[in-house]
Order: sequence, then C-alpha cells, then structure tokens
Amino acid sequence: MQSKESRQQTSSSTSSIASGLRTANTNIPDRFLSKEGVTARNKAVYQRYIDYWNNGVDTDEIYNLIHPDHRQVHHTFTGVGVEHKRSGIVYFWSRFAKLRMEVLSQVAEGDQIISFVVLHGIQQGEHVGHPDMERLVHLHSAFRDRFLDGKIRETEIITDFDAFRKVPWVKKEKEITLSLKSEGVGLSVVAAEWDYVAHENTPGLREGTQMDASPTEDRTASSTPASSMGQGPGQEFKRGCPQSHFTQQ
Repeated sequence: MQSKESRQQTSSSTSSIASGLRTANTNIPDRFLSKEGVTARNKAVYQRYIDYWNNGVDTDEIYNLIHPDHRQVHHTFTGVGVEHKRSGIVYFWSRFAKLRMEVLSQVAEGDQIISFVVLHGIQQGEHVGHPDMERLVHLHSAFRDRFLDGKIRETEIITDFDAFRKVPWVKKEKEITLSLKSEGVGLSVVAAEWDYVAHENTPGLREGTQMDASPTEDRTASSTPASSMGQGPGQEFKRGCPQSHFTQQ
C-alpha cells in the first residue's frame, strides 16, 4: 500500500497537471534542455497553441507561441512573421462559428512535431455571398511544425480543400449541431510531462548554468531549400489571407 507521504506526492503531481502547462516557462533556450526535454517542451507549446485557437480570443499570448521569424508554407496562407500567423487565425474566427481544432494524432521528436488535425466549425454564408446559408465543416489538415527555443519557428500545412468544397450549404433556419467524438491530444498528459521536465529534468538549469542573451543558432532557417518553400528566385512570400478557397460553393 502507498504510504501517506507517497499519496501526498501523487496528489501534488496530479494537481500540477492542470496548472503546469501554464506556469512552467516554456521559452527556455534549447541548449539548456536535454533532447527529451526539448521534445516535451515543444509538445506543451503546441498544446498552448491549440488552446489559443479554441479560446477564440485575439490576445498577445500568440507572441509567446510563435517565433518572430516564423515562416508558414501553405498553398493559400503562405507568409512570414507573427502577424501573418495571427491574421490567418483571426480570418477563421471571423468566418466560422463554434470553431474548434482537434488533434487526431501527433508524432514529436527533437525540434519537430507532425500533427493530423481537424478544424470543426459552422461556416457563415454572409462572408461568401449567401447571408441566409451556412454549412457544417470538418477541415482535415496535416501540420509539420519546427520549434526554436520554445516557439514555433516554421509551419508546413497540407489541407484537404477538395472535400471541404463538396460540403453542402443549408438554410440558417435548419439547426446545425456541432459535436466531437473525442478531445484529441490530452492536455493533462502534455502538461504533466512538461511540468516534470521543467522542474526535475532540466540539466543546464539544475546545475546552476546561467541563461544569457547570446543569440541561438537558427537551425530551421536553412534546413529547407527556399525553392521548396515557395520562395524561388524573384519570388516573395505571399502575405495576407486570400479568400479564394473559402468562397466556392
């Protein structure tokens, strides 16, 4: 049987699960973490990013999640910087009611996380010329995110827009119910993992190493050829949020 002290420690660990993700500092430079620590920290940051999407509130929290030099590669939403990332999220918030992002599966290793995601919501027809129409959509996408020092540095997205376009519109008088079968990646698991890493298994910090402001090498900047990211000779990243893929019936 567990001793009283052991049960108290278990209870303390359980209570930290809910709060660890938001109280632990996730912007610790990679060089101060073990390989396992970097992976756990990145998963925690990604969960905070999902929370940001699902909260539906435009706050400065995004600056704690997205790297200033962030690059996004997508056939519609390609662009650079935090503000581009923010504008894309706000675009979806303004056009879909009851918006929720669900992570179906995820693989994380080192500075990379690959996620299969479904964006659930009710598209509002007034934005595409049908003020009395709406439709329930489940937009499937695959994300490859790379992280640097606790922030998302690079994102590649592939989205199944073909299936999206085939979703029929209905009159707004018809009630649409949005239901989810699962919650996707468990917040408690990721939070507990990072909470442990941050407080118990951070080699550099545990040994008293001081963090300095020296620049960290950006391993993601040159990892992908410019031509494969939509930036060949004479080309620039497209900015803004074109609406072409969301205006077709």
